[in-house]
Amino acid sequence: KEIAEEEADLRSEEASLKSLQDEMAVLADRLESIKSQGEQARIQEQGLYLAYQQTNQQVEELETLWKLQEEELNRLTEGDWQADKEKCQERLATIASEKQNLEAEIEEIKSNKNAIQERYQNLQEQISQARLLKSELQGQKRYEVTDIERLGKELDNLDIEQEEIQRLLQEKVDNLEKVDTDLLSQQEEEAKTQKTNLQQGLIRKQFELDDIEGQLDDIASHLDQARQQNEEWIRKQTRAEAKKEKVSERLRYLQVQLTDQYQISYTEALEKAHELEDLNLAEQEVKDLEKAIRSLGPVNLDAIEQYEEVHNRLDFLNSQRDDILSAKNLLLETITEMNDEVKERFKSTFEAIRESFKVTFRQMFGGGQADLILTEGDLLTAGVEISVQPPGKKIQS
Repeated sequence: KEIAEEEADLRSEEASLKSLQDEMAVLADRLESIKSQGEQARIQEQGLYLAYQQTNQQVEELETLWKLQEEELNRLTEGDWQADKEKCQERLATIASEKQNLEAEIEEIKSNKNAIQERYQNLQEQISQARLLKSELQGQKRYEVTDIERLGKELDNLDIEQEEIQRLLQEKVDNLEKVDTDLLSQQEEEAKTQKTNLQQGLIRKQFELDDIEGQLDDIASHLDQARQQNEEWIRKQTRAEAKKEKVSERLRYLQVQLTDQYQISYTEALEKAHELEDLNLAEQEVKDLEKAIRSLGPVNLDAIEQYEEVHNRLDFLNSQRDDILSAKNLLLETITEMNDEVKERFKSTFEAIRESFKVTFRQMFGGGQADLILTEGDLLTAGVEISVQPPGKKIQS
């Protein structure tokens, strides 16, 4: 930041110098214009002075001519004088008129001369002021140039100083990192190995869990089929027993009727079966039912025991699945705890390096401040920012 301020000051000084150079250029143009105007005024003054001298000379010549005319008049005789009197008077009048005109012209020249002299004096004063301002601007320019050179040297020195500080800091950081790199690498490698082993164990448990769940699904399917078959057999047996009971009840009813109404036994009735069509039909129905019952096969007395065995096997597999799920959760908790432990170790090691860096920096530069700052994010993936402030300098990152 200090270098940036120096560069900003340098740019400001260069801008001021450019402005002074522009002002000096304008002033130089103005000075040349004033000089040109002064030269023109001087030439006009010389012209007026020459005209003034010429006019004075003409006046003197006229005065001389006047005197000559008077002397000539005095030398003339009465007759000659009378003859030339009018000519001389006319000549004198003309000379007097010319003299008056020349005197008026002289006055005008004097007036113009005074105005030109006053203007020339003003121009001389402006030239003096312009020269004084030019001298001041040149002095300021020399000061600005000197200041710019000084700032440039300071900027170069700051660049060199900053490069040296960065080099020394990098050396210190490299040395600090080199000291603790082996320890951190070893801890990180151990943590990675433990984490890998736990993850592999977790995968094995997951495979076992999947296998058990597959077996549970198969057993549940077989158990469901057996239950359905058993229920169907029970339903058929129940219907057959009900029908048999109904037929038996019908048979007993008929036997009672035979005895009560016809005073004949069942055996005697069988002998006369050809005469008892309804009884034959009933007997045939009984035989058919008995045959149907026999076709059902013997009652599976082991079905209940088999069902209990399958049910117990299902309970065992469910228990084993619960154990594996518990082991899986325990592995996940262990991995989380290991990550926390690795982070804690890294944080402790980093703080030690940080404090050592602060002390080393103050010893090297005789004071100042320095710090190592972790960027935002996970500790194991965060970057490191170096912040230093040598004595008398601003903080640099």
